[in-house]
Amino acid sequence: MKLLSLIKKINLIKKIDNISSINFNFENLNYKYKNNFIKKEFINKNNIRALTINKMIFNIKKNLNNHNLNIEFKKSMSVMPFIDNSGLKFFKNMANYKIYTNYNIGMLYNLTFKKINENKYLFSKKNTNKTLNIRNQFRATNFKLLKKTSIIDLILKKYIESYVNEKISMNFDKYNINFFRRRVLYVKVLRRKLRRMRRMLKWAKISLRNFIRITLIFLCTKDIEIFSKVLLKIMNSMHYKNHRKFLYYLKLFISKSMHYYFNILKFEGFFFYLSGKISCSGNSKKKNYAIRCGKYSLTNKMLKLKFKKGLIYTKTGVLGYKLMISYR
Repeated sequence: MKLLSLIKKINLIKKIDNISSINFNFENLNYKYKNNFIKKEFINKNNIRALTINKMIFNIKKNLNNHNLNIEFKKSMSVMPFIDNSGLKFFKNMANYKIYTNYNIGMLYNLTFKKINENKYLFSKKNTNKTLNIRNQFRATNFKLLKKTSIIDLILKKYIESYVNEKISMNFDKYNINFFRRRVLYVKVLRRKLRRMRRMLKWAKISLRNFIRITLIFLCTKDIEIFSKVLLKIMNSMHYKNHRKFLYYLKLFISKSMHYYFNILKFEGFFFYLSGKISCSGNSKKKNYAIRCGKYSLTNKMLKLKFKKGLIYTKTGVLGYKLMISYR
């Protein structure tokens, strides 16, 4: 209910200007937000603070000095009456591109699905830095889906970078990534309960819905580097005895839940092999697991293959893995 109330209040704003450390004006910003809400009888201090923070998150621009805000802008932000210390700290982390793994991106996800009443474009074509540029009233809903690279794509990229603790590059324009262009297929995936997979992901502190989105990124881009890092992060967070169970659930997840996208994304097959020696109670045991899904033949010249191998370090040994995907 709180999120729905916040979305309704956001819809009342008819015009939002870009805010950065260069064009920031404390008096204008304070007057605009304060009087806008007083006229509409929304005088809730927390809601005004949350709204102000979110608007500046979407409109913040990178600064040349390591993406840090200048001193005057920080001083102005610190004296704003509607932002407390915790809110200011959260805003600085977002402005400096520091998103933690336990941060719930569901709120930003809901806010970035928009339905345009008059104009059907949210991003300006001339806007190359993906800064949110809103000139008309918008409605935060999931009925109108964006056809271009949206802010949620960029948030997902930052989420994956924070999760694997490494920088990644994703060419949205080259692969024409649009996860939700087939909304019916996406709803089918979300409707599947997947209780066992959800239970396995709890060890890695990642939600099932976020894992579905990351898998969609993998299927769209065919970027085996990103997906392998995510799988390693998940498997390192659990006991080695649960690796076989997790790989089995991963096979069911890809073959039974994500198969709706196979024809659209020209995805053919998935292969993951895990082997190595693990010492258990003083005895060294060899472990070999393999999951196969679809076509992945090395002799089929009609398929394109991508191959990745590496190591998984556990507390009692080292395991080697091989990951291969095939597509048309």
